[in-house]
Amino acid sequence: YAWSMCVMMISLTMGVLVPAQLPLAVLFFFLMQRVHRLHFEHGTFDISCEMDRAAESRIGCWMFRAVAFFWLFMALFFYAQADDGQTRVTLWAPQGPRWRT
Repeated sequence: YAWSMCVMMISLTMGVLVPAQLPLAVLFFFLMQRVHRLHFEHGTFDISCEMDRAAESRIGCWMFRAVAFFWLFMALFFYAQADDGQTRVTLWAPQGPRWRT
């Protein structure tokens, strides 16, 4: 499930800059859900083990953090945009230090 967490985190953070990323993530998770359901119905995997409670709470925390970062990045992105309607929209980027030559 680490791969799924990476896909979710990348989709939520990059969805701010590349909106097409979000529908692709939805498609990925839809297909993954269908594949997992098919495997569980056919008994391909043994699911007799239980997950540790600490691991479950960590997974929940990571999910909440990912969603929180998504909303934070969305807020920062739209806060940095001009609202006069005439200015071209550009992304804000910090400049590094200028070295003396």
